[in-house]
Amino acid sequence: MLAEYDTAAWKATDAVMATHPKARPAGRYIAHKTLMGWVVDFGRLSATGDKFLVVSEAVQASGQYTVKSFDPAREDMGWNLAAARGIEVAMRDFGKGDRPYNVAVLPAANDGLYVYLYPAQTKDGRDLGT
Repeated sequence: MLAEYDTAAWKATDAVMATHPKARPAGRYIAHKTLMGWVVDFGRLSATGDKFLVVSEAVQASGQYTVKSFDPAREDMGWNLAAARGIEVAMRDFGKGDRPYNVAVLPAANDGLYVYLYPAQTKDGRDLGT
């Protein structure tokens, strides 16, 4: 599931960037899997931390991603808010790393969630070598 999340985030980011947004999506990407495919929302926590403000959404259907933009941002107080708060706690506990990290949030039992921080690729291509 973690590999699927990572792939969804990568392909959704490419789809959003292909729309030529005025600026690179700021904040976080948060993905969740549906019966139809992945949905990846791009946004940030509100100043008060009580909403996740979605500025772009990439929805997978038949392997392709369709992008919607929101101006003003769409307010989310469900999964995205819980995931964004979980990411903030995990990153605060993890501390400042010496390299970039990717973040993924997956559902756990009893309405819980797992937050993963894992090293991001820093070189282009498949052969990362030494």
